[in-house]
Amino acid sequence: MATTATVLFSLPIRLWALTVVVLFLGTIALTYTLCIHEGACPKLPKLPTISGTWVTPPGNYISRTTVSIGCTMFFFGNIIMYWINQSRRSPSAKGPSNKTLLYMANIGVFCLSWVGAICDSKTPTCNGNGSVHSAFAVTFFILYDLYLYLLLHMKTRSIEDSPSLWMYLALGWSITSKLRFLPAVHAMLGDETPLAIFEWTDVACINALILRFMWPYTSYGVGVLQLADDSSENVDAKTATAPRKPKTAGKAFVLEAMSLTPAQAKAAEAMQVSMPVVTIPTTTTATVARHSGEEVRALTMWTADQWVGVVGTLAAFTLLGTWAVAVQDGAVPRHVLPEIGQTWVKAPGDWLARWGVMLTASCMTIMHVMTYQMRATLFGARAVAQRNYFGLLLQVVSILASFSLGLMGVVDEAENATLHRHAAMAFYGFSSFYMVGSTLDALCVGHSAGFRAFLMFLATAASLVAKCRFPTIAAHTHDALCGPHSHVSAPAFICDPLAARAAASSASDVPDLEWLDVLSIAVFTVATVYARPAIEGRKIVWSIFQKAEAWSY
Repeated sequence: MATTATVLFSLPIRLWALTVVVLFLGTIALTYTLCIHEGACPKLPKLPTISGTWVTPPGNYISRTTVSIGCTMFFFGNIIMYWINQSRRSPSAKGPSNKTLLYMANIGVFCLSWVGAICDSKTPTCNGNGSVHSAFAVTFFILYDLYLYLLLHMKTRSIEDSPSLWMYLALGWSITSKLRFLPAVHAMLGDETPLAIFEWTDVACINALILRFMWPYTSYGVGVLQLADDSSENVDAKTATAPRKPKTAGKAFVLEAMSLTPAQAKAAEAMQVSMPVVTIPTTTTATVARHSGEEVRALTMWTADQWVGVVGTLAAFTLLGTWAVAVQDGAVPRHVLPEIGQTWVKAPGDWLARWGVMLTASCMTIMHVMTYQMRATLFGARAVAQRNYFGLLLQVVSILASFSLGLMGVVDEAENATLHRHAAMAFYGFSSFYMVGSTLDALCVGHSAGFRAFLMFLATAASLVAKCRFPTIAAHTHDALCGPHSHVSAPAFICDPLAARAAASSASDVPDLEWLDVLSIAVFTVATVYARPAIEGRKIVWSIFQKAEAWSY
């Protein structure tokens, strides 16, 4: 029996691919323009390398942000290409498997994500390393060219996807441009401009090929689905299941399974091709959803609780990793909680922060989209129009919090202390607003019972208390609780610390409260997903899907 679902939010593959291409090419154009404006790059007819435009602000901040976001989207784009290859590749085709190609592409994207985090100069505005930057860049270019070469020469199943001459020319030029990595060729070119021409055109060719490979397959999309555990009312009882290969339990990855009608099962058996679909770890059935009145099948999916695990793992790895590196380098004292921003200043801790914090922020945005759809679905029956608007407000605030977090990571205190601290205040402020709003929203809708809901309330209260480390907030709180015009007679053990914080010059000397704030946000994030009362009956998943009308055998 298949599992039915509803598509709550989706982006078509063309928009997804176009966004990735515009993001990368637009970043290059913008950082070049800003670099010219700042006088850090030569004007035409000379041309700097792409990484040369990522050294000085604000180009360095922009590149760190957009490359991380683009690589996150790139990752999902590669998974889409995997499923496209599954449907178009002839069973008799030789060469690496589609899964091998997927791993190759995503390893390349992983390397590209570090290219933005580690620039190629040791200047104070960059604090990078040219050798490490180049190693990641070269690995990406070589792996992705090999990946595109294998895609281009793979046997296709549809005439409309036959490679064009310009695709061979673009790939040929991209491969030829890699000669610039050879020391002899690099020395022969001498000036930076020829190298830049090779690099810029190489990037343009790769982006054009990526867009071309995805453009014909309009049946694919990325979005949020709501899965129901029991969908017997929506599924035809006369179904057959194609053979499937058992995989490791507990992983939201590939399972060879698909619910087919008898005619579809017979066609699949005749072609000796099983219809692959990715399922969540709690079920071994295929997933069929309704998309604007049409059937779609989920190919790869992550449940909301799994995605919270992804965000938590990235955040913990980044926080603990940068702390360990800072302690090892002597940048912060041992056995004492440091200010988090201090662990992001010295290399290689700042490289890890630029990479991990921005990547965490990107994944948090997806998580908040899922949470909003979960709220709209689970609370929809009882939520009036005002609450719907309030839910949308919380969605906007959560995304602003994610963006502020990313900005904290890409701009450290040594580069621009003012911008970093304003980003930190925005992140913590937006997070508290979201936490208070979500808690009140749950109370209003009537979903306030349970231990996890209690954790939401406790985490919100702890986060608000931690905000007293900011002198301005401490001063207002002191006036409200302990001032001469206060209607509350707060005890001295509350008033005295508030007075001390109000007189402080910054919040950086109370790291304990900052870590309490971070822990509170983490606890709330977990609780806000698991506290949903209908989580046992419904599943919210981030999924790559394909319309049913395009199923191929």
